[in-house]
Order: sequence, then structure tokens, then C-alpha cells
Amino acid sequence: MLFINAVNEVTRERTQSFLTDDHIERIVSAYLAFKDEDGFAKLALPEEVRTNDYSLKIDLYVPTPAALDSMKSETNGDLSTALGAWTDSRVQMRDALSSMLVDGKLLRVTESQPNPQAVAELLRRFDRTQWTWVRFGDVVRMLKEQVDPLSGEVERYIAGEHMDSNDVHIRCWGTVGDGYLGPAFIRRFWKGQVLYGSRRTYLKKVAMAEFDGVTANTTFVLEAAQGKFLQELLPWLMLSERFTQHSIRESKGSTNPYINFPDIAKFEFALPPLDQQCRIAEILWAADEASNI
Repeated sequence: MLFINAVNEVTRERTQSFLTDDHIERIVSAYLAFKDEDGFAKLALPEEVRTNDYSLKIDLYVPTPAALDSMKSETNGDLSTALGAWTDSRVQMRDALSSMLVDGKLLRVTESQPNPQAVAELLRRFDRTQWTWVRFGDVVRMLKEQVDPLSGEVERYIAGEHMDSNDVHIRCWGTVGDGYLGPAFIRRFWKGQVLYGSRRTYLKKVAMAEFDGVTANTTFVLEAAQGKFLQELLPWLMLSERFTQHSIRESKGSTNPYINFPDIAKFEFALPPLDQQCRIAEILWAADEASNI
């Protein structure tokens, strides 16, 4: 059997992953060559698969060079021990995802869920000794780019009714030109940025944009600081119960309460290292995908 590990051939931009023509060509070439290629392809005999308990997980047979180098440094060159630890880590991510599934239904990964064991189990999978407390405003910025919706630069707009509570996806939108938007619709957003409804924050309207568009200035357009906080984790943090309670306490007004960015910027939370952020984000988005099947 031929195993091809093309994980590093994937290009990721914002929330989208895709293969370029060069990536596809390399994968096809490896398939046609049908031979070993260090860090990319491996021919495995049935005996080798048997020793791995018949598991067909690609990374058991083709760990990437970067992963191998990392494992060597972490274990003083003991490759077999390192490979086992690395494999266990991948298994832990799978098990953590499984622990969030009960009777085929997804338990939401928030502190407000009826059964918080899933969250506790998830966090136990990670070494939290390197997590550091940060202010929201130090790792997230609010963007205020403006656009005239009638300029022809944007085709879609997002209003409050287009964002559902507790849903990181935008499932409906309006088309610019279908009606009068009003003077508030000047805030431009780009695909991959996070939108947050700043009024009645108890509704928990947080979503990651999957297209470019325009929204009202009462909707925050947010972006995580590159190299510090993973953009893919931002909406999940903002859906947490502790973040929501903070925003409710800091909101102003009674009939239609609203929050200002400096007030949510004061929110503090524990930030994992980037490698752990990537693993946690992978689990959360996989869980979200499973819940939408």
C-alpha cells in the first residue's frame, strides 16, 4: 500500500484550505511513481500495517521531516519514543473530539453547556503550564475600514438578523442594491475576519466571515494579532460563557444595551502557545463540522 502525506501541500488562507496546481502535480507524481519518498510517500507491506494494529493513519507511516526534527529535539534523539509521543498526541485529539459526542449529538464546547466534562477532558489533553494570561485588546484589534455600499466594491451585506446566536457561520445575507441600507452600513469586512454584534451581547452573535462584504458600524469587525493569537480560535473564545458575561456586565444602556470595544478589550483569558492553539482549533472546527452533518 502507498501512503502519501500531503498535509504540507495544503495552502491555507483564512478559514479556507485548498491545493494549488503544483500541489496536485506533486501528489499525482508520487502516486504514479509508487515508491518511497522521504517525508512524503511510503510503500508499506501488510506486515508493517499489522504491527500498527491495522491502522491506516497516514502519519504512522509518513511523518513529515519537520515533525521528525521536532521529535528528535524534544527527546534528545530518541526517535522511537518521540514518534510514539507524537502519535499519541494525534490520538488524543481524536479522543477529545470523541468525548464531545454523546448519543450522536455534539456537546458545545462552552462553559455554559449542561455537561462540562467535555471541556475538562479537552483541556486535560494539553500542557497548560505554558499558557499565559493576556488582555483581549492586546491580541485582538477592531478594524474600521469604511466602504460605500453603492460604490460597487461589495455585493453582500450583513445585518443583525443574518447572524444566528451561537453559530460561527453566516448562513444568510442581503444583496446590496435590493433596498435602502441606511447610513450605518459603512463597515467593510473581508473573508476570514470575525463579526461581532455589539448590541444585546447576550444573544452571542459571533461569526467568521466566509466572503467579503459590508455591515453596520454597530457590528465589530475583528482580527487576531498574527503570531500571537490564531484567528480560527477567536470566534470560539467570544462564544464562551465567561466572555459573554463580561460583555453583558460592561454593556451600557437598558432597552438596547451595547458595548464599546475598549470595554471588551479589558477581558482577560489564558492563551496557549501557538502550536496548542492550532490543535485546539482543529478540534473545535472538526466538532463544528460534525454538528452540521
